[in-house]
Amino acid sequence: MSATRARRFDLIAFDWDGTLFDSTAIIVRCIQDSVRDVGGQVPSDRDAAWVIGMGLMEALAHAAPHVPREKHAELRGRYGYHYARHQNDLSLFEGVLPMLEDLRTSGHLLAVATGKSRRGLDEVLHTVS
Repeated sequence: MSATRARRFDLIAFDWDGTLFDSTAIIVRCIQDSVRDVGGQVPSDRDAAWVIGMGLMEALAHAAPHVPREKHAELRGRYGYHYARHQNDLSLFEGVLPMLEDLRTSGHLLAVATGKSRRGLDEVLHTVS
């Protein structure tokens, strides 16, 4: 048996928020700020964090059930505004970059699976060093 281990997978896909990128605190704050901006009842940290991983509008509607449907477009816009302001505050979990580099040099294809828009993912990838 060879000392090198055979690759089991060619492609490895990672979730972005909460897996590679430690974004929980920023997402919670942005949800709370956007709800506050439209005059809604601001969700607790726990309630705002619980919706992470849902699609954006589903998450906002769940976190802010008292915000009327006619304000959802404004709520989404305010979330985008706050997230863009804090996007560079996010950081990768410790050890992520070396792990990804090791996988890449081992010949694995790497991918990100996320609910973010392509533009949003591209923007945040440019901030990672």
